[in-house]
Amino acid sequence: MESYSRGEYDGAMVWLAKLR
Repeated sequence: MESYSRGEYDGAMVWLAKLR
């Protein structure tokens, strides 16, 4: 579960960067 949460966080960062 921790690994999944970590991956989701990274994905969100990339998504936000793409929006910018």
